[in-house]
Parts: sequence; C-alpha cells; structure tokens
Amino acid sequence: MTLRLILAILILLRMLILRPKAAWLEAVLVLVCAAISLARPRLGARWFRALAGRAVLASRFPVPVPRIHDEYSYLLAADTFSSGRLRNPPHPQWKYFETFHFDQQPTDMSMYPLAQGLVLAARQKLAGIPWLGVWLSSACMCASIGWALPGWLAPRWALLGGLLVVLRWGLFSYFVNSYWGGPVAATGGALVVGALPRILRRPQVSASPILAGLAILANSRPFERFPLGAAAEIAIRYRGLLRKVVLPLVLVLLCTAGAMAFYNARVYGNPLTLPSQLNRAAYGSVPVFIWQRLTPAPHDNHAVMRDFFLGWELAEYKEVHSIAGFLSQANYKAFLGWRFFTGPLLTFPRVRLLWLIAAAGSVGVALAVVFALTVQGPRHLQCWRWRGRRAGRLAICLVVAATPQLWTAKWLNYSWYYFIPNTAPREQWIARLNKIEGRHLAIVRYRDNHDPFHELVFHGANIDASKIVWARDLGPAGNQPLIEYFRSRRVWLMDAR
Repeated sequence: MTLRLILAILILLRMLILRPKAAWLEAVLVLVCAAISLARPRLGARWFRALAGRAVLASRFPVPVPRIHDEYSYLLAADTFSSGRLRNPPHPQWKYFETFHFDQQPTDMSMYPLAQGLVLAARQKLAGIPWLGVWLSSACMCASIGWALPGWLAPRWALLGGLLVVLRWGLFSYFVNSYWGGPVAATGGALVVGALPRILRRPQVSASPILAGLAILANSRPFERFPLGAAAEIAIRYRGLLRKVVLPLVLVLLCTAGAMAFYNARVYGNPLTLPSQLNRAAYGSVPVFIWQRLTPAPHDNHAVMRDFFLGWELAEYKEVHSIAGFLSQANYKAFLGWRFFTGPLLTFPRVRLLWLIAAAGSVGVALAVVFALTVQGPRHLQCWRWRGRRAGRLAICLVVAATPQLWTAKWLNYSWYYFIPNTAPREQWIARLNKIEGRHLAIVRYRDNHDPFHELVFHGANIDASKIVWARDLGPAGNQPLIEYFRSRRVWLMDAR
C-alpha cells in the first residue's frame, strides 16, 4: 500500500510541475510500463509490434516540419525516388540553387546514402506525406529492438526495455519527430545485435538478420557498419562459428556493394565515390575525421556557404585539435550520448559481451545494446537491500520517474523531447506566399550576422514545377538571368535575418 501511495504522489507531482506536457505524459507512461513489465512480463509478446502511440499524439503534436540542412537533403532524395528517378539533371541556373548538403554537379541530388530517402519516398508515393515513412521506420525500429532484447534479457526486463524504446524514441525523441533517419540505422543495428546471442546459443539459427542489418547500415550509416560488424565477427569467431556466417555474409555484402556501386555510378559518376565525397570536395575544406588534414578551400559562389564551411566548421575543427578543445568536445559528446540513450543510474550492468559491442557501437548505432545495458541496470538494482529489506523495486520506480525531470529545460529538450512548434522561418515565408495567387520566385539575401542553420534556400526534385522557387541572391546584375528564366513568376527579394 505504501508503494502504491508513493507512486501516486510521484505521478501527481509530475503532472503539476513539469513543462512541457510531454514530460509528465512520458513519466506517467514509463511508470505504468515499469509496473506492467514487472507484473506481466509476457504481456507484450503479441501486440508489441504495433506502434500507434505517435499517431494518437498527432492531434496535439502534428506532422513535423523540416528544419535542418540534413532533413531537406533527405527529402530531396525522397522526392527524387518517388518520381521514379535515381537522380535529377543539373538545373540550367544551378548556381542560384546551391545549398547545404545538396550536390549540384554532376547531378542535383542529396549527399547522403539512399536508405532514408527510399523509406521517405515509399510513403510519399503512396500517401503524399514523407513523414509517414519516418513513422513506419520508427515502428520497425521498436519492433526490431523488441525482438533483439529477449536474446540478452529475461522476459520482464526485455518487455520493460521494449516499452522504454517505444516511449523514448517512438513517441518523444527527434528519431520520430524529424527526418534525420535515425530509426532506419537503428533497425539495422538491432538486427545485428539481436541475432548474435541467438546464433551463439544455437548455431543452427539463421544468420540472415545479421546480414540484413549490415546491409541496412551500409546504406544508412556506412562508417558505423564497420565497428559493429567487427564486434559481431569477434564474438562469432570466439565461439568458432565463423564458417557458418562467412559465406552468406560475403554473398550479401557483395550484392549490397554491387547495388551501391551501381547507384553511385549513375548518380555521382563513379562506382567508388561515396555520396558525401563530392559534396565535401565542392564546398568544404574540413575533413570528416579529426585525424585527417585540411584540404584547400574550394571556391564558393555564396558568402553564406563560405561562412558556414570556413567559419563554423573550421572553428570546430581547430578547437578539437587543441588539448582543451578536444577534452571539452569529447566530454560534451559523451554527455550528450549518455543523456539521449540512457540517463542516470541505469547503466551499470555486468555483461561483458554487451559492453564489448557497445564500445564498438558507440561509434555506430547499436541501440539495442544501449537499451539492453539500460535495462540491466534496474535488473541488478532490483536486488538492492536497505536495512535488510528489499528496496530495489521502489528505487527503480524513483529513478525512472525522476529521470525525465532532469532534461526538460532550455536546449536540453533537443535531445530529450523534440516537439517544436511549426514556427521555422522558412515555413512562415511559405505560409505567406501560399496566400498569394500565382507562382513565385523568392530570391534570398542574407545579412552578415545570419545564422546558417536558419536556411531558406532548398528545393525539391522538380524546381521548375514548384509553386515557390527559392534562390540565392547574386546582386542586381547577377540575378537577371534567373529572373529572365522564370519571367512568368512574381519575383520577391527577401531580406533574411
């Protein structure tokens, strides 16, 4: 009775104190899930694959709008694929449309691997709403992690971990509330992590989930595929099962590499060219990895892009190459990852193989490992005694209820909650122009103190057919070829802050 009273008081306090409302909603749901998983560990065996929770929240938290460069780049790929093409030819006036994370030569296309674009394109083609692809990929992520966890945990703890995945990433995080592509890569990582213990315990089990997971990672997070695949290979080799896996693994990876080479050759002109290479060569001088050296700065046609690549990016690169800057960045990223993936007091289990994979996956996307480790924390905490009495379950409830409370203020919402009102500057301009009849050409001029993350110039797969064409300002004389090309449109010169 005392425990129930304490839980009721905690729920009431969260409802009265927390902001935003999503915080107390999550806390209530987490407590309910913790109670269910402890009392009925096999309850979710049949219905866990369904993910309707985010759809229920749609009336309060509508379909998200893109905000960051990466999201628009993925949406360009989705628009291209849904149009039945692998690429778009360069626009005759392409210099006015150069923007972040878009390639303009030899084709007009996203600089990212194709997996996220394909997922968004599938739903855009069928329903006209790319975000439905995010929603469905989040469902696949939750289902795959829910399948992976029983390979490492007892049923009650696997159910708790699965429910936390739904709440944490399937409802409230930017995984489901943006277009950044996290769920696709997470699904691939979960397939690898979930198949591994099953193969180690029963060598006759098929290795196909590992192969499918690595193929997904190769087309979503190609660099992260290597450390996670290497960790799985070490574990399989250690148990003497490499022969069982190596032949199908080679065949699947060869097929995957062949498909990627075909795509790269058609879109980027070279089968060995990664999508991001051309973009970095055309616009940036800062390398991807910190151990690489700076390259000569390319010529950028637009000051706002130079300010980003030779300003913000270069400053970050120089900072991380000093001892103080490196330690500061490492500490910040470690804290950011810990806050997003786990939270306090839930990350201290004693599972050595999981920690091995997590060490590799920390560079990658082994999210199932993260939640297996997270749930192992309360599993061991359950055995804790205070003055000779078992107090572990009460401690679990207190920790789970208090954890979201720590991350509900200011910018920390970014990695805990990602419900942002649709007030992005670009969306405000679009709403204004859509009220005016006809088609528009919006030429954007930026001020010197412009924030490069508040970008306006993005486009879809068919620029000429767009109601609003966004272009960069090249001065009165430089804009004349563009205005003449779009002479049937109303021309607007926008002074962007």
